[in-house]
Amino acid sequence: MTRYYFFFLLFLPVITFGQTTVSGEVADSVTGQAMEFVSVKLFTEKDSVLKTGAYTDEKGKFIMDNIPGGNYYIVVGFSGYEDKQISSVKLTGQPVYSIGRVALAPVNLKQIDELVVVGKMEVLSAGIDKKVYNVDQDIVARGAGADEVLNNIPSITLDEEGRVSLRGEGSVTILINGQPSSLTGSGGDLLSSIPASTIERIEVVTNPSAKYDPDGTSGIINIVLKKNKVRGINGQIAATGGIPGHDHKLNAALSFRNDKLNVYGSYAFDYMEGYRNNFGDIERVIGTDSLMNLNQTRYGTDFKRGHMARLGLDWYLSNNSTFGISGNGQISARRRTGDQLNEQFIASESVTNEWVRRSEEPENRKGIDLNAYFNHNFKNELSKFSSSINYSTSDRTEDGYFSQDYRVFGGAITTMNTIYQNQYSASNDGIFTAQADYEQIVPKIKARYEVGIKAILRDEKLNSSSASYDYALQDFVTDTFATYDYKYNENVYSAYGTFGQELGKLKYQAGLRGEYVLQDPRLLSENKTYTKEYAQLYPSAHVRYATGERSEISFGYSRRINRPNSRDLNPFTNYSDPFNLRTGNPDLKPEFIHSFDLGYTQTFKSMSLTGSVYYRHTTDVIQRVKIFYDDNTAAVTMANIDVSQTVGGELIFQFRPLPWWRNTISFNGNYIDYQNASTASDNWNNSGFNWGVKYNGSIDFWKKTATFQVNATYNAPRVTAQGIIYLWNFVDIAVQKQFFGKKFSVGVKLADVFNTKGFKMRIDQPTLRQYSDFDFQTRRVYLTLTYNFGKMEFSQKQLPKDTEGGGGDF
Repeated sequence: MTRYYFFFLLFLPVITFGQTTVSGEVADSVTGQAMEFVSVKLFTEKDSVLKTGAYTDEKGKFIMDNIPGGNYYIVVGFSGYEDKQISSVKLTGQPVYSIGRVALAPVNLKQIDELVVVGKMEVLSAGIDKKVYNVDQDIVARGAGADEVLNNIPSITLDEEGRVSLRGEGSVTILINGQPSSLTGSGGDLLSSIPASTIERIEVVTNPSAKYDPDGTSGIINIVLKKNKVRGINGQIAATGGIPGHDHKLNAALSFRNDKLNVYGSYAFDYMEGYRNNFGDIERVIGTDSLMNLNQTRYGTDFKRGHMARLGLDWYLSNNSTFGISGNGQISARRRTGDQLNEQFIASESVTNEWVRRSEEPENRKGIDLNAYFNHNFKNELSKFSSSINYSTSDRTEDGYFSQDYRVFGGAITTMNTIYQNQYSASNDGIFTAQADYEQIVPKIKARYEVGIKAILRDEKLNSSSASYDYALQDFVTDTFATYDYKYNENVYSAYGTFGQELGKLKYQAGLRGEYVLQDPRLLSENKTYTKEYAQLYPSAHVRYATGERSEISFGYSRRINRPNSRDLNPFTNYSDPFNLRTGNPDLKPEFIHSFDLGYTQTFKSMSLTGSVYYRHTTDVIQRVKIFYDDNTAAVTMANIDVSQTVGGELIFQFRPLPWWRNTISFNGNYIDYQNASTASDNWNNSGFNWGVKYNGSIDFWKKTATFQVNATYNAPRVTAQGIIYLWNFVDIAVQKQFFGKKFSVGVKLADVFNTKGFKMRIDQPTLRQYSDFDFQTRRVYLTLTYNFGKMEFSQKQLPKDTEGGGGDF
């Protein structure tokens, strides 16, 4: 079948002739990460006259063309890093002269002979179209999961189900090491089981080029897991304990690297017990004057336990070629229980029905990601080929045990029999991804082009059954309305091409991606098919202009898509709360987005400012809505709204008034307008201004062996198509002290200092009003102990060229 074919492309490098072209690339000496917008200047060796200069691109590469023969030296510089000089650059008319890879060290790195003692990096590196969050530098993240780490990043928020929003939009593509993964799931319960200690960095791209998948209204979030970058045998052991209740984590990592091999592995265990409460009030107008009120109060527990392991190997076949394999495995269990008191009023506002519903919902998950890659830098260092294959699969089982006792029915005390109901579901998800990319630099015209192909194949299966106890039969009887067999297949085949060029201070890039998509949801138990098939083109364009030595303005455009996922399409109805059902919508259409972004960045000696203004126009907007039925029940589902328009701005200000005091303040605000021509009975037209601000500040003391840090987040009420939601607002503080040459550290954190981290929702419609309040155990004190062993410094000796895969760099 077509969906299992492998695709190959044959690329011929472009051969150019002319005067000498000087090329190279620049990276951070600590992380090995490519550095963008680094100043590279070429001086004549005789009289130190500036001959020409260039800035590195998003991959850290630069080219300086048409250089006459002679003796020169090069100075590479960037704010916050030590300048580096490359002497004795002798040009003799050769077509290409490469200075190779230049590693810049942060200003607080101290060189000792062959070793470099690692100092501190910035928690956040903010560029015009990309933010890089260095998790290791955030001591508040110690002992947290990936979901909590995301909450610390500017413009990212999560709701009560762990759904991630970026710049106020809920459609975000989440990748692990640059690839789709079943481990990210469709909510935060899986993200929470990825320990922060296993994450190296998180990359956020708000307006990606055509090289990347167009999925996601607001952009891409790439979670990059740790991989060893230092020689010898190295390791880390960390343990975290949190009280009150229990929130404990244990992490261990071990790695070995030499000139030919890099072997790494890690293991993480987490255990959590807490509470999970929610309170709701529904008021609905029925007919012309009849009124129904439903008050619900639920107190419950939440238990989670998980194991995660990673093992990988990089094999440096040569100085230019690398082959690698890696695997991530995860096993987790969760159990939620709760007692919910329901009080229903009708018209007269007297109690007519009162009942208690008890629930126990255990679930188990296991999953694995497997990856293989091959990368090759050609000898002329002007072209690169990369390829990868990734397979991700996960299994999940969920049970539900419910009982319901009526105390008052029809306004009178009753002795009705207890209602018993059981639910069971089993699901399997599989994602296969294969891709190949080729990039070529054309020095003569200071240009670069990239081409590639990709295939993403998804298979998901879900079987569910429900049964209620029949007192006459003295047995459980299958509920046919809640028993089903569901299957979902999605195939995405794509190819892209981009072309970019540097014209003095101006850089531009244009690209086009083509996709063919087949979505095939099937409700097998009812012999229903909801197949969708379409082909689309996704153009992108980016322009950058250097207004000064350390300032730049940019404009970006991309067409994007948000495809409804399996969970959103699944027509199964969850009856754990009969008055608040949850179901998918198999008739959902994908939403299409035109995204525009105008940005500016300015870097000074001790501060930087990054700002952007953006506009998004979306059709067939996918929104979570609540629908009410005539029998007083309601269902949360997904629906398409005709159009939404968003105009917003983002500002990130980083400043260090003193060498030991770092601060980052970010703001994001936007005005959104939802427009829907017709609905069944309610008004889904809404508009309003949404905004939020975040602060991250740290102070180093005790001879820079101790750090105090504060993270604070405030999100103003956010407008939805039906009402308003109130997102997380919280303050976290932490302190860490290092001992024994920074090999051992002790950290203490107080999470959610003012106990304000919760989620609220309000729906205001002509015939109904609902208020919901979700409350979790979030305020805890954490103690973290960390021990590092081995040679934890970077060697100045040249390692094989960085052609590693699986990092998912953007």
